Order: sequence, then structure tokens, then C-alpha cells
Amino acid sequence: MSTQPAVKACVIYPKPNPHARMRLFCFPYAGGTAAVFRNWPQYLPAEVELCAVQYPGRGSRIAEPLSEDVVDLMNEVYSDLQPFLKKPFAFFGHSMGALVGYEFARRLQREGQPESLQLFVSGCIAPHEKIIYEPTYNLPEAEFISELRRLQGTPAEANSVSAPTAPVFLLPSAKHPLPRTRCLRLVPM
Repeated sequence: MSTQPAVKACVIYPKPNPHARMRLFCFPYAGGTAAVFRNWPQYLPAEVELCAVQYPGRGSRIAEPLSEDVVDLMNEVYSDLQPFLKKPFAFFGHSMGALVGYEFARRLQREGQPESLQLFVSGCIAPHEKIIYEPTYNLPEAEFISELRRLQGTPAEANSVSAPTAPVFLLPSAKHPLPRTRCLRLVPM
């Protein structure tokens, strides 16, 4: 029996559960991968199947081009997720993932598709609110890495002295989508 997660394009199932009554689609933060949700199934009820979304240019899709726009990211995964929306479902997104999940939910609503039972968001200001902090995506490399570490946005292994260049490897996927993420504004439907 394989211990590898099941993969279908952008959807990764850390613990496939065909008998689940509903699915929870999880959208990671900028620079994050579907792997950040790998341990979540153990905390969910048996009737919920976790479906982690893998963006292009990250994780198992590292060879694909990165997108720098939240709506583009949503569009990249939208058609891949359609076959998995047959059961009741909910969305969870953190930081940039909150915006991707929000845009996904809006598109479903706009197109008259089945809607998520719930949209859970964390680490993100509401799209209609004014941003009150300084952007970090345009910082020089050393300052950006320092800010990532301050926000605990890199794995502990990448922060050790034995891996001083690890954050440099993470920079393209961490910085790339941030300019457009920070500039997203609510557009009426």
C-alpha cells in the first residue's frame, strides 16, 4: 500500500476518504504549498475529506509558471476542481489563499454553480478594507528574508545555520504573487 498522497492536477489528498460526506478545500498562503495541510486530516471528523490545493509553480507543480495575480491563480485551479465539487464542500484559505478561496467562491456564485457551505479565512484583511501596513514584497532580498523569518513564514529547517540559502530558494514563490495580492480590491459582482 502506498503512503503517497493521491494527486489529481492541483488537488492533493493527504488522506483520501471516498466515504466522506463533504470536502474541505484548503488554499495555502503565498509561497506555501499543499503540503502545509498534510497533517490536517487527523484533526477533522471522519466525514470530512481534506483536499489541499497546489498552485502552479509550487510544490509538485514547480515546473509550471508562477502566477502573480490572485484571480489568475483561482482561474488556474478552477476547472481542475470542478469534478470534485459534486459533494457538499467548504473552503479554507490562509493569507493569499484566503483571497484565492474568496475569488473562487465568488466565481461559483456568479456562474450559478453549487456554492461552498462555508468560506473560512485567516491571516487576511477583508477585500473591502484599507490596507494599513507597509508592503513587504518589494523589500531587498536580505530584508525580505528577515521579514519572512520574523513572520515565521519559512520552515524551521530553512532557518538553521546549516541551511542559510534555503530561504533564497523560496523567494520566487513567496514574493511573486504578493504585489497583486496586496493590491486586490473588491469588484462588485
